[in-house]
Amino acid sequence: MNVEKQVQYWIGTAEENVQTAESMLKNGHYDWCLFVGQLAIEKILKAIVVQTTKGYAPRIHDLVKLAELTNISFSQEQKEFLFLAAEFNMETRYPEDLGKIYKRATKEFSESNFIIIKELFIWLKSHLKS
Repeated sequence: MNVEKQVQYWIGTAEENVQTAESMLKNGHYDWCLFVGQLAIEKILKAIVVQTTKGYAPRIHDLVKLAELTNISFSQEQKEFLFLAAEFNMETRYPEDLGKIYKRATKEFSESNFIIIKELFIWLKSHLKS
């Protein structure tokens, strides 16, 4: 396995997801903004896990578990946000939960959470070794 190639893959797709989420926010697709923003966090965490462990990224979507696989110290607030952001993933995937995200994903809720997603993304990216 080429570790650097895997890391670059995860970084590249994560950056694309941030741009897509921003576009979704601007176009009023608030639920999709949050879903794709969550994917960006998931993928940048996977880049860090690959770089740290020198192995393939685990096939999981749980942001808290991925964060635990890194050597990064997260604040309690960051951990709580990772837990919240994981809901953006699950609530858009399963029919029984779909209504929940539509009700919560107002413009204001999405804008404020996307700001946190972008800040967390930049912070996580800063933990990658060049």
